[in-house]
Amino acid sequence: MGSINLLEENEVNELSHWDMGRTVETRDGYDSKTIPEACPENMQLLMDKINELCKEVNSLKRLNAGLIAALK
Repeated sequence: MGSINLLEENEVNELSHWDMGRTVETRDGYDSKTIPEACPENMQLLMDKINELCKEVNSLKRLNAGLIAALK
């Protein structure tokens, strides 16, 4: 039986403008850059990612509380 890498299993991936369904081009000096558009679809994606991150943080807090209690 192979070992399970918990870090990879619970990894929260970073977002970029490529993950967003709708983007806009904006001026950046002499260049332009692509940024997410403030639309309901992109806001839903952001909320989902924030909730995913909150679940992982809460899981870590529970693990730490267990470790601290065991060390006392």
